[in-house]
Amino acid sequence: MNSILHRAARRFGKPVLEATLPWVEWLTKVVIGDEFLERKGIDHVDVIKIDVEGWELNVLSGLAQTISASRDLTLFCEFNPRAQECAGLGRTELIDYDAFRHAEVVRLTR
Repeated sequence: MNSILHRAARRFGKPVLEATLPWVEWLTKVVIGDEFLERKGIDHVDVIKIDVEGWELNVLSGLAQTISASRDLTLFCEFNPRAQECAGLGRTELIDYDAFRHAEVVRLTR
């Protein structure tokens, strides 16, 4: 599967308004995490960090086998109800996901 990724132009490490500079596009291949790790010979992981602005459930479903096989897994996953809605999901679908059923949830604020 191919996907177009968009990145806002940046100046001095800060996003620049779209009206000021054009968007940059890359054609990239999207892979299923479990399949990628299997090809690399990796059967478990210790840490996964996910920050995909609302698409976390897609990433988690593509890593279901790896998550099941990784007994001492530490999973860092951003939860933003608005981003979930933008991705077409309900506000609580991510926190209701099976992988988090017995997880310790920590709220971080700025």
